[in-house]
Amino acid sequence: MTSAEIIYEMETRLLLNMIRLLSKGAVGSAEWQAKKLAELGNIRDIHTAIIKNDLREAISAAMSEISARGESAAKQAERGIPEEKLAEALPPDADPMLVRIWETWQKTTSDQLSTIGSSLLSRSQQMYIEAVYKATAAQLAGQITGRQAIAETATEWARTGIPALVDKAGRHWTPEAYAATVVRANTNNVARATQDERFDQFDQDLVQVSSHAGSRPEHIPFQSHVFSRSGTSKKYPPLSITGYGEVDGIGGINCSHFIYAYQEGDKKAYEPYPVIESKEVYAQSQKQRAIERSIRAAKRELTLLDPVKEQAAIARAKERVANRQKAMRDFIDETGRTRRRDREQIYQ
Repeated sequence: MTSAEIIYEMETRLLLNMIRLLSKGAVGSAEWQAKKLAELGNIRDIHTAIIKNDLREAISAAMSEISARGESAAKQAERGIPEEKLAEALPPDADPMLVRIWETWQKTTSDQLSTIGSSLLSRSQQMYIEAVYKATAAQLAGQITGRQAIAETATEWARTGIPALVDKAGRHWTPEAYAATVVRANTNNVARATQDERFDQFDQDLVQVSSHAGSRPEHIPFQSHVFSRSGTSKKYPPLSITGYGEVDGIGGINCSHFIYAYQEGDKKAYEPYPVIESKEVYAQSQKQRAIERSIRAAKRELTLLDPVKEQAAIARAKERVANRQKAMRDFIDETGRTRRRDREQIYQ
């Protein structure tokens, strides 16, 4: 599993643990409220253990993702390098400069993911307290029962997750979204740094951008073209025009492109994909991921509702799962794309 998938499972376990505890007893009564608030210490201990174990596993997975991306980037960068130059170079995993790059980005990733733990612990306890008071207030108001209020909470939590992290712009991030962004950004950073170091070692200026279907639309004009890293070539444009090294440029976050060594006169390794086809594939991939996320959210809702035993809410959740799975089947039949059932699961 990827680090983000592990963290999603961890978040689901935290949510399920809280719903299980909230569903026990005479939900919404004064006695229930007092007992649930008294269990905060127990929740903290359980969540601390879950977070410690799962976060360690997630960080280990991220380290593997970083090193694997670094090694693949080095091999990709070597495509097109003359064999006599390659014969004189150290293998990537024995090159101290490359290993140092990988270790630097591994540490950065580890440090960033480690911040998830304390935020999850404090925010999950806050959510639990809010749910206790919501159920008690609902019971007193008489519009819905305390147990129905917990069912509503389970549905809400399944949709929002635990918004444990807030960035400088004030946006709330779930742990999975934050982890996925961190690892995706840093795997691209390590790939870019590895490629640059390898090209510098071979004194390689000309590079070709790879090409694939479903590229981000703004990257399509750069696919398969040759660029000059230094910007000094009179024949080829500077690599800087691709946004290389920037968040939204070639090699940036959510970009799957590599750059390869190119020798003047060599046949290009890639040809561009048709623009219309590439845009269509990209749009389809985005829609498929959206449906996958919707199925996973519905399944998590059903899982969280199980301890509550509110049959009407469970029936609605089952219907949502069925409807979203049908939407996926229809989409696959229409597009011919491959269904990724692993992306629809809450537990791997």
